[in-house]
Amino acid sequence: DNERLMFLHERAESISLPDSIADVVVSNSFLEHVQDIDLIISQFARITKPGGMGIHNVDGKDHRTYIQPDIHALAFLEIPETAPLVEGCNRIRPHALPAIFERHGFDVLEQEVWERTDVTEEMRSRFAEPFRSMSKDDLEVLSGQVVVRRR
Repeated sequence: DNERLMFLHERAESISLPDSIADVVVSNSFLEHVQDIDLIISQFARITKPGGMGIHNVDGKDHRTYIQPDIHALAFLEIPETAPLVEGCNRIRPHALPAIFERHGFDVLEQEVWERTDVTEEMRSRFAEPFRSMSKDDLEVLSGQVVVRRR
């Protein structure tokens, strides 16, 4: 239906859609690549109608593993860097997404874990902060989905 669908190619930081227009906002392996996740989710909140849904898949792995499979999926957590993006990712841990969405006016309906990895205490001791201080359970989640509804 050309009257209800449109294709936009623009920056997520400044989506040109009017407020409260979208019934559903979907992102797939995107949120881990943005410099300011709060800004992006605030844009999602702005354009989503009250009662509208969001389905967001996140890949929390070190993306170097896709070309260098010998690198551990969490190797980038060892890098003591304060830049917004490290190795092309913001290193957001999937467990952090619900609180961010809630802060921007969404209710979290579901959080699903798709992939996990083992994290040993020796490995965690090499992680930079704040990752070293995170719970083992939060660190072990590599990817998943969060489903939200706009309040």
